[in-house]
Amino acid sequence: MQNLDRTQVQAYYESLFDRIEAKYYPINVEIRPDPGAVENNCFNNVAKKVGQSGGSVCYGWAILPQLHILEAERHAIWKTPQGLYLDITPRSLPITSIQFVIDDSFEYNGQIERNIRINVTDNTVVDDWILICEAIDELYANCSVRIDEHHVGIHQHIAPYLKVLESFVKEFLPFIQSGGNPDKLCFCGNPLFYKDCHGLDVKGALKEDLKKLYDSI
Repeated sequence: MQNLDRTQVQAYYESLFDRIEAKYYPINVEIRPDPGAVENNCFNNVAKKVGQSGGSVCYGWAILPQLHILEAERHAIWKTPQGLYLDITPRSLPITSIQFVIDDSFEYNGQIERNIRINVTDNTVVDDWILICEAIDELYANCSVRIDEHHVGIHQHIAPYLKVLESFVKEFLPFIQSGGNPDKLCFCGNPLFYKDCHGLDVKGALKEDLKKLYDSI
């Protein structure tokens, strides 16, 4: 996260915990990737580990502070037979531990889960980026069918739009990371400020597009 004072940081964490309806305080969990474990496949990684070595699956939320956002993602960790909590799923981020909020009301049955994101800046472009990420999550959650542990099938009317959104998100990131804000030239190359171009009405455009898509299926 950016340079924030302790009060600001606490406020953002409390907001995130409210969003995920946390019942417990976060715990610090060591990341110790298991041989053969696959990145972004925590639910199946832990299920296999329990089958091999005993212990149990512990469901909850991984809390991931980043430069512009504070993010919570649905996650599974392994509770060893000795009662130790370990995150056995490898990560691309160079981190050795995570904060984890246990959620004993959740059970994984193959469903696609949404991440929760909080903007920790005063840059409204980050809010727009979050809206697009949430739209992608919503489409995967509502319009996909899990084929196996590595693949999901997307409804044919949804797939092209989903591809556009995912490409759009990738364009957003360099813009934000380079200091892009509403008063900077838009990342698309038009000679307009972001607020007068792609930032005009992201929320409204997404809402309208999603309604049309849902009506079509």
